[in-house]
Amino acid sequence: MTKAYNYLIRLLSARDYSEYKLREKCRQKEFPPEDIDEAIQRVKDQNYLREDQYIEARIKGFMSKNCSPHYIQRKLKEEKLNVDLQHIQALFEEHQKSPLDQIRELIEKKSRLQSDPVKLIRFLLSKGHQYSDIKEALKHEKLK
Repeated sequence: MTKAYNYLIRLLSARDYSEYKLREKCRQKEFPPEDIDEAIQRVKDQNYLREDQYIEARIKGFMSKNCSPHYIQRKLKEEKLNVDLQHIQALFEEHQKSPLDQIRELIEKKSRLQSDPVKLIRFLLSKGHQYSDIKEALKHEKLK
């Protein structure tokens, strides 16, 4: 258990992780499952595992990449983190960002490089934005 615990401490001293990611990293190192459980419980008890800060950092990271709230929620679920959409949207409001603002930023950035509107729309959809929002933003951009 000591090796697994020391490994977790080394990881957590560099940055925050979710419990799921820590378990995956320990499994990759092939620590016994009972050692992993004990080590994770120990870092939880000592308050070294700060999943709430990890979640907030992940949301802000995705937000800075102009990903939509739904996309962010889906990505967090892949990491076994259940965050309700209202929490994500509250962070968007706190940072004065909206999906339309994000779409506009992406259009501005990509339109310099990309002249094909179909590829641009496909790119915006890959960021999790709704087609109706994309159409609205594109219509607004053409009016300028």
